[in-house]
Amino acid sequence: LAARYGGDEFIIICRTNNEADLAAKAEIIRTRIQEKTFGHDGRVIRITASLGIAFVPQRFNGIPEDPIKAADMMLYESKAHGRNRVTAVVFDDAFARRMAGDPTYDATKFLKVG
Repeated sequence: LAARYGGDEFIIICRTNNEADLAAKAEIIRTRIQEKTFGHDGRVIRITASLGIAFVPQRFNGIPEDPIKAADMMLYESKAHGRNRVTAVVFDDAFARRMAGDPTYDATKFLKVG
């Protein structure tokens, strides 16, 4: 399911049991956007995309907005680290603590792709 979420933000909800598969699908989307060209006034225009994803395990039974907030945090991680990339995280209890401001969260759990 894909939908516009904000002015220039979109949300895609995918069903998968594998976080690496989800990250790979996001990378395909990013690559296809990067490869697309547009023409305007005789000029070729290319665009890129920064993506943030949150893989939510089946056992999740928390606040529905939290995984969306986590994906948004990953989007800003992508932008902060050079744009035109995918940054993903498994939305688990440790990441929920990071969202709540726990300084002991291990940031190495980020899965960087692209």
